[in-house]
Amino acid sequence: MVNVSYSYFDGDPSTTAYINGATVVNLGEGIKTGDPRLVTREADLPIPTIANGAKYPASEWAKFANINAHLAGLKYYDENMGELVSPGGTKSDAIDAGDPASDYSKEPKPNGGRVNMGVWGNTPYAAMTSSVRGLQISVW
Repeated sequence: MVNVSYSYFDGDPSTTAYINGATVVNLGEGIKTGDPRLVTREADLPIPTIANGAKYPASEWAKFANINAHLAGLKYYDENMGELVSPGGTKSDAIDAGDPASDYSKEPKPNGGRVNMGVWGNTPYAAMTSSVRGLQISVW
């Protein structure tokens, strides 16, 4: 049995999900569903984008391990280019949505006082937040 919290699932899981029809996964707090709104440079994509909500074949998922994907909507420092990037688009609701008990001190300011979900959470490459303690600010 696996317990999962503060993660994204594609689809609408109930209180219990199954992997390969056998392994039980208990979903805890902070579960989000749908599209986490990731962005990446087109050159980093290992295979062409498939339109209209189609799924990649299971055999292709290993190619995604090294994608330079970040959360959409706010600025972040690109780890490859060493530049501040502003991807635009609709802000990902995975920003400032990680476990409240997790460290976020390595995230660039403004960081919202909470870790981001995903691989870049609590790193210098995490997406910045547009609010600090309820105040709206501009991120340059």
